Amino acid sequence: MKKNYYLGEGPYAETLISGAKERWQRANDARDSLLLEYSADGLLSRGSEIYGLVFKERKDLTFLKVEAVIDGKFGYSPRLNSKQGKELKNRLQSPDVQFDVSSFILNELKLNRVCISATPSGLVMDRSSVDFSGKILLLVIPDGEDCDPMPEIPTWFRQVKESEWLAAQDK
Repeated sequence: MKKNYYLGEGPYAETLISGAKERWQRANDARDSLLLEYSADGLLSRGSEIYGLVFKERKDLTFLKVEAVIDGKFGYSPRLNSKQGKELKNRLQSPDVQFDVSSFILNELKLNRVCISATPSGLVMDRSSVDFSGKILLLVIPDGEDCDPMPEIPTWFRQVKESEWLAAQDK
């Protein structure tokens, strides 16, 4: 699938990056608090969605159910038939814990786009993403036949080749 690469610089980019960093710190604090409270070693996620806790050792807690065993670690999600399980689920679903930098910036700029393409092995879905490096926003928007409409790119973004986009992030 073809991709369009953009770099965004200037005062508005810096404001977005600053806001994203503040929210990211709040998310890290909320996640650290959750890990500490439950004596967990990590968070269980699917994509950018956090939905459970990870422990180095097997746990036998009535409000948790085993979801996955990966590399000798145990992933648990909350059991919703208990008060503690429901409380944990609510904590895991809080906006601070669920914060995602890319989604935050894409939503602020209204630059979300999803493309779906058929391949021999099935359907492939690609979506817009954004990150930052220093004071530069790094935007990727997929392009193809079965896509949402192309969003309007702010004028302070400039379209670049993939090599320049990679160079901006020291890759």
